[in-house]
Amino acid sequence: MSYVVELNPGYGLLTKDLLEAVSKLLYIPDKLKDFNELFNNVPKRKWEEESYMQIIGTLINSQFIRHIILSIMINGRVIFYFALSPYIWHKLAYQGKGSLITYVMFNTLFNYKVFGTLDRKGFLPWQKKRKLRKNYKHVEIDTNLYYVVKLEPKPDIFTLFGEKENIINFWHFIRHNLYKPSSKIIPTLEKIIPGCGIRLIKEKNYNIFTEFRQLNVNEIFDLYMDFKSWPEFKQSSFLSSVNDIKINFDPYLDD
Repeated sequence: MSYVVELNPGYGLLTKDLLEAVSKLLYIPDKLKDFNELFNNVPKRKWEEESYMQIIGTLINSQFIRHIILSIMINGRVIFYFALSPYIWHKLAYQGKGSLITYVMFNTLFNYKVFGTLDRKGFLPWQKKRKLRKNYKHVEIDTNLYYVVKLEPKPDIFTLFGEKENIINFWHFIRHNLYKPSSKIIPTLEKIIPGCGIRLIKEKNYNIFTEFRQLNVNEIFDLYMDFKSWPEFKQSSFLSSVNDIKINFDPYLDD
């Protein structure tokens, strides 16, 4: 048995407003801790064990997905069963269909399974159909369906990263280097660690024009692991910049 939270039964109007408030809390450091105290009475388990809580609901907004990604670093291993709009699901499952930052973080931290689809008319309130953007034109999307998906944080995350602090460092690395996917890898990282380009050319076979968006999720993770292993890393500007956001996570790093 585990703790189960069901979101937006009925019309879902209250839950919609609550979820919008959750996304706003992420940008208010003092409120983030208050929000997570709501789960104080939920029995915790070790990361490698079965998840301590399951959340069931429907998502029509990708902002809550970003909160889920951050919650891994705070709350522990929660399993989510979501009915997702096709726009959200394609952003998560297919590279180049939305934010590369969200795509990389999601596919690095989560395992997922698609159970099937449901008719969108079965959910109230009905959502207006959105026009497909240019980057969706070559993908077949049925806007009449919602994807029923299980999202589960990978049980071996700390085998990969070692500790929570490294997950936060990785997130910082991703959000600063991939916000513009067409950024060139070598010139970008040379600004942080001068001279690293020669290593990347020799060890990774990159050239001066190689872009972040050309790498898959595993290659981006490997690049970060190499980056943090370099001797200059500990004295780099990267650590001083990441310390500014770690203040928000300090109470949870040792949990």
